[in-house]
Amino acid sequence: MFHSHPQEADPQLIAWLRRLSTDDLAQVLAHRADVLVPPWPRDLDQLALRLSEPKSAAVVIDQLPLPCLELIDAIRLATDLGGGTAPASADVVGWLDRALPGDVESVLRQLAAHGLAWTDNGGRIHLNQVVGDEVKLHNLGSPMAELLPRFTVEELKQIAAALGLSIAGRKQNIVDRLVVWFGRAGNVRHLFAQATADTREILEEIAWRGPNSDLTPRFGYTSGYPHRADQSMSPGVWAVRHGFVVYDAYEYTSHMPLEICLALRGPDFRLPFTPNRPALPVTPMEPQQVSAEASATALRALDRVVSVVEYASTTPIPLLKSGGVGTRAISAITKKLGSSTPETTLAVELAIQGLLLERQPVDSGDDQPPSRRKGRSRKRRAEPEPAQQLVPSAAFAPWQAMPSSTRLRSLLVDWWNLGWAPLADQKFLNSVFDGPHGLFHEVHGIVFQVLSEHDGALTDRSALATSVGWHVPRIRDDVIAELTNATLTEASLLGLVAAGVLSDAGRALVAHPSPAVDVNSSDLVDAVDVLVAGARTTALFGTDLTAVVTGSADADLASLLDQAADRESQGAATSWRFTPASIRRAFDTGSTAQKLIGDLTSISANHELPQPLVYMINDVERRHGEVSVIHAASVIVSADSTLVTEIAAHRRLAKLQLGQVAPTVLVASSGVSDTLEALRSAGYVPVQKRVDGSAVLSVERAADATPSSAAAPRSTGKVYMGGRDASFTELGPPLDDAEPDPDDDLIRRQMEAPQDPVEHAKRLLGEPPEVETAVAGPGRSGGIRPAFRDLFGKSSGPDWTQLIIRLQYGVPTRITYHDDDGQTSSLLISDVTYDGEALEVWCWDTADYRRLDLSRIEPLSTSGDVR
Repeated sequence: MFHSHPQEADPQLIAWLRRLSTDDLAQVLAHRADVLVPPWPRDLDQLALRLSEPKSAAVVIDQLPLPCLELIDAIRLATDLGGGTAPASADVVGWLDRALPGDVESVLRQLAAHGLAWTDNGGRIHLNQVVGDEVKLHNLGSPMAELLPRFTVEELKQIAAALGLSIAGRKQNIVDRLVVWFGRAGNVRHLFAQATADTREILEEIAWRGPNSDLTPRFGYTSGYPHRADQSMSPGVWAVRHGFVVYDAYEYTSHMPLEICLALRGPDFRLPFTPNRPALPVTPMEPQQVSAEASATALRALDRVVSVVEYASTTPIPLLKSGGVGTRAISAITKKLGSSTPETTLAVELAIQGLLLERQPVDSGDDQPPSRRKGRSRKRRAEPEPAQQLVPSAAFAPWQAMPSSTRLRSLLVDWWNLGWAPLADQKFLNSVFDGPHGLFHEVHGIVFQVLSEHDGALTDRSALATSVGWHVPRIRDDVIAELTNATLTEASLLGLVAAGVLSDAGRALVAHPSPAVDVNSSDLVDAVDVLVAGARTTALFGTDLTAVVTGSADADLASLLDQAADRESQGAATSWRFTPASIRRAFDTGSTAQKLIGDLTSISANHELPQPLVYMINDVERRHGEVSVIHAASVIVSADSTLVTEIAAHRRLAKLQLGQVAPTVLVASSGVSDTLEALRSAGYVPVQKRVDGSAVLSVERAADATPSSAAAPRSTGKVYMGGRDASFTELGPPLDDAEPDPDDDLIRRQMEAPQDPVEHAKRLLGEPPEVETAVAGPGRSGGIRPAFRDLFGKSSGPDWTQLIIRLQYGVPTRITYHDDDGQTSSLLISDVTYDGEALEVWCWDTADYRRLDLSRIEPLSTSGDVR
């Protein structure tokens, strides 16, 4: 729920909200959607409080472009120099470098649309009271009127004497006279010229670097009070005694007032103002070249993802303990597939994101108990968590059967909705941010938006980062550069950017705000169809047992050739070589000689295969399977073949999935421990032996071994690269098996439900008379409980006490209510106000405000507790 600070709403903000039209107010509400989180604001007063909530304002300020922050800074400066009075538009424009009134008005309208600044009827510009604390671009310091009252009267008189002023009277009178004197920049510069060279150098550095500085030995002292007579006239002492800095005796820091900063920066100083985004250098590029390159890279990206999943089918990809794919595994895949490291990294992440790969525990093989030395403690050690690996998921086969265009669209949408940049420097980003951040969505959307406004090819990536930074100036430049570069690299590998130009597929994604991209949107379908249309679907087979594809190979063509041949080279053309081992690989996937010859003939450019290739395929098939290898977690052996046959047919042992591979040998899919336990439960007396035939003493197992049937951690179904998520598994259900509270689910659904800004604007502008007496609400201070007791009469008891306490602090509370018809209902209410006749409450059941008669309310008791 939305909790407002216990503060009065700004009357100027309320007055401005009342003057807005329905469309204008709806625009503000659309930009500040969080202020409509239930319970809705009752009226414009409450809306003004929510618009001034620091957390709400901070979110929207982080999304403002640079000119908005520059204008806020200028408004703050003009307000401070005016003694807190809202400045006129001309005063604000005068502080901005080469600013045109039209540009300022345009930016001001953008701030108004976010509820951060507005103009009153007199033409003066007002800032939302929370904005000043959030935006500090140029660090000009606080005005003298705020800082001088920190001095004692004696210290103020010493400053006045140092300035040649004789001021008597009350402290405020001295402050006012000094503010006027320092407000004249000529006075400050004249006095500054009298300081020593060292003092001037230090003060100029502070004026330009920022108002706060440490009182280091370079500044003249490390302890004591500069106003004391025993302090030598060092640069720091001179600055404090002449009012150029205000010191903190406890922190040993100084603060240079606003008037001093401006005077030392000179009469020509102006705040920068960049209403237009920096130009992006581009060069002309032929559309045909862009289309060809985009098609080639997009098809290659699809091919890389398929190759990664097929690689995992024969060589599972190991995972780190943190849940990520390590650099060693990436290097192994890269070497095997003949791709680049960025290609492999992106392909693995897309396969994970598309649920084409899933986690699987690593088969530990023989589960013999570890040998223990004599005399060692028999204390049971904690078993390590099983290692995990990535293997193809059940979703891969149906996905692979889809057309290439459908698969490519799904990959592009998965990347667009990805919450992080796989090719960015994760160590660097983790050093900047303490936890997960949502910057990638924001940055890659801006990158695409900037590129979509240019038809030429990008020539300077740093210029692109500068343009992106103009949109999000609150993000560090090095972070922007890293994310921009990663976005551009990944987009180039996917065919969304080709030859430095945004492709048609990239432009189709820009038209859909993340993460609401429809994989079947017509513009995306058309753009991807064009990408895959140029793919080669046939190959040239040579008598030297090679196959060559000129241009970009279709994903299905490349997949078929990868199954039966080894890639040798890639570039303008891709070649594969057939070997007995590669053909055997195809048979291992279930193919036959007849099927393989038919499949390869269908992709041959001349519809036939060279005779040497056909001979090799038939020869490999004759030898394929002459030796079999059976996976077994455990093996059952007995000299009595009749007993072995009996065990194989035993119903109680069906769970072992026994297979008879010889008259006296059975293999089981269960581990040794489970197999022994099952045989003993069925009435047999087995013994465990090692491979060499020696017996294993089972007495050790009771102390050391953990049954293999122990519950394994459940997968959350999501895998991250780079070790970004330490909570890799869920370790079973929570200890508290209580049913979830339906009220919590109701509140969650209400808070997540979309709100209509237009309807809320109509409601707020047509609001009823204000409720006069507010008796409860989130964030209210103490003293409300007696008011509730007065409202509810002399009702007492634990149920009433708990009801009063919960309503007092704005906690949603269930009550029993008797309506006019005598019907009884249970209502979940919060945010209570009282108008002298009835309670006005927010009802979560109906998602609206309701008026309730006090005499018809009762606590809802559940075993003595109020829900």
